[in-house]
Amino acid sequence: MGIDITLFAEHRRPEECWVLTDPLVPFADHFLYQPEAGDPLFVPTTLDIPRNRALFDILRGPKHKVSGLKLGVILDDFPRPRGLPSDVSSQAREWHDSWGDVFGASWLTLAEIDTFDWNHHGYGWFREMLTAYETYDEVRLVFWFDA
Repeated sequence: MGIDITLFAEHRRPEECWVLTDPLVPFADHFLYQPEAGDPLFVPTTLDIPRNRALFDILRGPKHKVSGLKLGVILDDFPRPRGLPSDVSSQAREWHDSWGDVFGASWLTLAEIDTFDWNHHGYGWFREMLTAYETYDEVRLVFWFDA
């Protein structure tokens, strides 16, 4: 048992709208199981995040216990949960809404993510996953959790 972290990258286009940074892919459940009404045919490519309680605690926020990490006030300035952004991409909103029982929806910009010392706390691998998005002027990660 654990908590899944579903996380997408979005970037802002010059016309001020946010779009998914990675491509849409076919929803595997349509091929493996009987899909439910309203399930999207295509879903955003998510970053492959393993179940990780400490990473969940970091992303979820300072009001939650941080498993085995002594982060102190570092997390106090790390904003969340914020809910889905009001201008979230339509594909990310559709995917979120199709999940049903999720919690902790939020988002962080790369600049906000870089205020945390990921390497010092043993999570440099998480920040390294995001280096491909540095080519965009404005990037944010939209995420939520489910058990």
